Amino acid sequence: MSRRAKYVHGTNREEQTRLAKLNDITNKPYIEFLGLKGNESVLEVGSGLGILTSSVAGLLKHGKIIGLEYSWEQLSRVPRPPRNLQFVRADAQGLPFENNSFDIVYSRYVLEHLGDPLGALKEMRRVVGRNGKVFAMENNIAMNLFYPKCPVYEKLWNDLGTLQEMLGGDAYIGKKLMVLFRDAGFRKIELSIQPEVHYSHSPAFELWVENTLSVLQGAKQGIVEHGVASALEFDLVAVELREFKKRKDASTVFYWNRAVGTK
Repeated sequence: MSRRAKYVHGTNREEQTRLAKLNDITNKPYIEFLGLKGNESVLEVGSGLGILTSSVAGLLKHGKIIGLEYSWEQLSRVPRPPRNLQFVRADAQGLPFENNSFDIVYSRYVLEHLGDPLGALKEMRRVVGRNGKVFAMENNIAMNLFYPKCPVYEKLWNDLGTLQEMLGGDAYIGKKLMVLFRDAGFRKIELSIQPEVHYSHSPAFELWVENTLSVLQGAKQGIVEHGVASALEFDLVAVELREFKKRKDASTVFYWNRAVGTK
């Protein structure tokens, strides 16, 4: 039986809007990371709203892609796919495919929400073909710096990690990708980062700050109900980050951890 952690962010309309905006920022460099040739058979594990999946499908002129998603709420908002794209509802920890079915398998922001991330990686390795590659990109929320400091935000950001652990997930899993890929049986493992550096008046600065605030707001109910923080702190962080966005000397630094392994 697969072990599923409770999804810390929820799947309401506000969270889906946040995910759509996040895709606008992060998709292009991640697609470059995949290094697609255009003729591959591809599986995306945890396709969410299908935004990245659809972009990848557009690059597979002679290939195809399947987007696998567990949440009905996410799948219900997926637009009508092109002919070389299919969506499937299933669990990342028990993939409904034969061995050696794909040339490439990838996931983003998925392992952190699973009760058995190693098992999920073993499943991805199972369904990718010989010499095929598996890609992953994950959070390590410790690598998130705001200048000037925003103390309420920093406290709640750490509280988010505490809540995710309480729900069975791991907000710091990005730094563990090497050992996870090794233990899943991959070879030729390579690590990299995808940076997010945003500063006052840069194109995505306000969008990035709003995204991080939305992450907290999406977890507010769980954080408060589990006694990790108070509702008042969420009122304070909204004010703090609103003022932060107005500063001319403000900057943020974050990076996603990435790994690729060969079967």
